[in-house]
Amino acid sequence: MPLCSRCALLGLFLALVAFTGCDTNNPGRALDDLDGSYSVAELLFDPGAAGLQDADVAARLSSDTQLEVFGRDGDAELTSRFGTETGRTRTSLRATATRGRVTFEAIQVDDEAELRRLLLPRTFTLSYSPDSPNSLTATLTQSGVDLQAFDSQVYQGLRSVDGTLRIRLERITN
Repeated sequence: MPLCSRCALLGLFLALVAFTGCDTNNPGRALDDLDGSYSVAELLFDPGAAGLQDADVAARLSSDTQLEVFGRDGDAELTSRFGTETGRTRTSLRATATRGRVTFEAIQVDDEAELRRLLLPRTFTLSYSPDSPNSLTATLTQSGVDLQAFDSQVYQGLRSVDGTLRIRLERITN
């Protein structure tokens, strides 16, 4: 019988290993759920200083600005254009997700510069409903935002402003 108890212990161990390998919060699966295109519904920076007006980035973006998430690859691409520009800018992002949260990170220095132009940090995390991932949202506290680069007339001399950035992206395609 000593051999049987060892076999039973080994069987229990193998079963434990097998069940812990099944992760219901599989990051790859979560990112697959987010696969698709998203429009910018809100991108608003609220400066912490009294008397400064909000920087409404979304209001200045053209309607063809969108974020595409490629779930299988772990990549995303933000295609943006300010209403006064003729060309579109493509920003490459690395995307990772766990159930209810997706993080985007600029891949290259040029990508980081494009995010700053949109008042977005190099890395940012958005929340979503795992049951219905149709909206990606966040409220981010930021420091050192260069508002002058966003609008040199309205925010002249304001190169390091603290405040809150509200983001909401809405799914337009799966």
